[in-house]
Amino acid sequence: MKYIINTKKVIFTQLGEEGVLMDVEKNEYQSMNETYFRIFQMVSEGEDSEDIIHALREEYQVEEQVCRAEVERVIQELLKKEYIR
Repeated sequence: MKYIINTKKVIFTQLGEEGVLMDVEKNEYQSMNETYFRIFQMVSEGEDSEDIIHALREEYQVEEQVCRAEVERVIQELLKKEYIR
């Protein structure tokens, strides 16, 4: 499934290998570790869940089941916070 960034609610930037989200409605910052940022970045580039899983498995040499669970967890969190749709 493809998602899009909710640009009315959140902005983000990269800081080294990691990143920062700003919830513009709450005026709150959230730091993102490298993996979390990479998932968010790929969502912003229009990648779907399967493409994200494939890319992360290649980058980090992680098992599919572990990768899929982490991607799904991050995407659900981003949806809950309404940072993506």
